[in-house]
Amino acid sequence: MAMNFPEFQCTHVSASEEGNYLQVFFGEIEEEGDAAYLLVQRQFEFPDHGECYVETNDPDFCGHYLIHRAQLTRNRFRISYGNGPRKHVTVSFKATDRDFAEAERILRVIIPELEWL
Repeated sequence: MAMNFPEFQCTHVSASEEGNYLQVFFGEIEEEGDAAYLLVQRQFEFPDHGECYVETNDPDFCGHYLIHRAQLTRNRFRISYGNGPRKHVTVSFKATDRDFAEAERILRVIIPELEWL
């Protein structure tokens, strides 16, 4: 059984690295209330057993999880995660070459099994 978060599109992709903390954000620059977004974050300061922190605008899709599958193309990111019913999120995005390259680099560290399609 899976929980499917509706696929959404966004115009902003950003990646950041602060010490032992890395994250990638898919969303809009100007947040509008319940606007859809996806944040994938991982820390390397303490043992985390490979879990990432995933956050969306839907509380049912937020928390610390092992990533079961992640796929990246030049304009789409898909992620499957969860401890019970698997959660699936798909984001279609537009990003500059520079922003995409940085997001790809950070995602490959956060999710070593990331598939490039």
